Amino acid sequence: MKIIEICLSKERVPGEIEILLEEDYLELTKTRFMWPYIRKVASINNDFIPDFSSDETILSKRDILDLLHEFFRNGTTKEIYDLFCKIYRENKKNIHFLDSPELNFTDETIYLEYFRKTYIQVFKRYSFEDLNTFAHEFGHSIQFNVNFHNSLFRDLNVYVEIISIFFELICNEYFVKGKFTRPAIITSYSTLDEHLENAKNLENEFILLNVISIAKHENRLQLRSNIDTLVENLSKDDISSIMYLKPGRDYIYVFAFLVATNLFMIYKMDRYKAFYLVNKIINLSGELSCEEYFHELEKLELLDANKTQDYKNFIHNRSRKLK
Repeated sequence: MKIIEICLSKERVPGEIEILLEEDYLELTKTRFMWPYIRKVASINNDFIPDFSSDETILSKRDILDLLHEFFRNGTTKEIYDLFCKIYRENKKNIHFLDSPELNFTDETIYLEYFRKTYIQVFKRYSFEDLNTFAHEFGHSIQFNVNFHNSLFRDLNVYVEIISIFFELICNEYFVKGKFTRPAIITSYSTLDEHLENAKNLENEFILLNVISIAKHENRLQLRSNIDTLVENLSKDDISSIMYLKPGRDYIYVFAFLVATNLFMIYKMDRYKAFYLVNKIINLSGELSCEEYFHELEKLELLDANKTQDYKNFIHNRSRKLK
């Protein structure tokens, strides 16, 4: 009873924070070569906070699917639009738009390679954002239908969100002009703010992971000992913050945002060049190691945090004009 009382006073299950740090260390240090790029994104100052009133746009599933067809027809290329139509036509019974009473439900795209079938599940947020979510999930389905390999969910999982976030960004951009100007601008700002905030949370976790770092000759027992020492020196508020934010889960999204914003800025200048690069990424070999895949992105010159800074300025300038 005394142990239970102590645990309740700390408002956590014993071992929770230790397990989280150990799992994040083992997973995130595999791609430590990506950390400097995420730090550069974290250094971008989101120095404009708009005073937007709430967006009350509500779209039905039929509205969303009609608008998605419009976006893919007019905002992408003929090849991408034809592929989108093929995926939709062959899988429309597998596209589900569900109520989401719980915040922890996630949107999902599942591709069954053997049957060449795509399943998409999106939970309603009751806002314009639902449209971008569908664009995001169809981005996954396009990538999987063109060049599916299981390594995207294993060794290369840190890259699986790049194409989907790019489609999300350009779909939102397409609807800035027209009757959805206001919700599109609001959504673009909230998306930017979320990714930049997540990058800053990750940078803070990198500091903790460096503190508990072990040498190559040391084992997990030493790692756990380092974690215990760190946790003993963390305040209750520090622990609660880490457990609430769980920065490691945003790792793949922040890196994908870096690449996607590079593609977005190219898209604004030259749509066909952007989709040429998208096609190059989609068709990268699934046999590449994680570091080899990273170097392919380097060769395509899509890891420039200055382009993410340019994207931030672009979104801010437009947001300032919204009344």
